[in-house]
Amino acid sequence: MAVFLNVNYERDDLLPVMLIVFNLVPVSIFLTVMSFTIVINFGTALVIEMAALVFCLAWLVPSMILCSVTALIFWHAIQFTRFVIGTYVERSINRSLSSHQKFC
Repeated sequence: MAVFLNVNYERDDLLPVMLIVFNLVPVSIFLTVMSFTIVINFGTALVIEMAALVFCLAWLVPSMILCSVTALIFWHAIQFTRFVIGTYVERSINRSLSSHQKFC
């Protein structure tokens, strides 16, 4: 019954979707800043562009780690909630069936 209610479904693709969604903002900011610096620094030296890349990567890597860990924590919380709800639903169904059998 819990599989029918989709509360305890273990083989879902929720984690990759959450990783993409949680990391979408840092990656889009990184791409925007890099596109802007490429346009601005088109006529200047390559050293300035490499410095901009280093500073952007110094921001991007920790923020992606933080976003990925946050997505993983939320995924675990969702899985735990699904487990608790699935257990509660199965237990309440078993109780209702056993009480129904007592009356019949």
